[in-house]
Amino acid sequence: MEDEVSAKSITMPALNFMQLVDVIRKVHDDLSAQASRAVNASLTLRNWLIGFYVEEYERQGVDRTEYGDKLMDRLAESLTMYGVSGVSDGNSIVIGSSILSIPRLRSHCLHNFELMALCRN
Repeated sequence: MEDEVSAKSITMPALNFMQLVDVIRKVHDDLSAQASRAVNASLTLRNWLIGFYVEEYERQGVDRTEYGDKLMDRLAESLTMYGVSGVSDGNSIVIGSSILSIPRLRSHCLHNFELMALCRN
């Protein structure tokens, strides 16, 4: 396994204490920023998908007439009870739903939904 990189094969110049602090701080800053971007992208996708499901429910939900104008409030309340964060006021649900009015984005979400369904089977 000569292709594997081991800690022994990495050569680093000798560092003084402040250089060590600086390199660790830079690693922390860079990877923290990368993690934040990944979380932001995931939360945006989450909100779009929530909006997709809400919109589809509003169109085809079996019991949708029971909720009417209170759908977002009841949904936010129920999701909060299950520990779903960021939906307590229903804003992310409404935003996600309104974003899906963009045809290209809606088509993309529908395609991803179909792929997810295929992967489950």
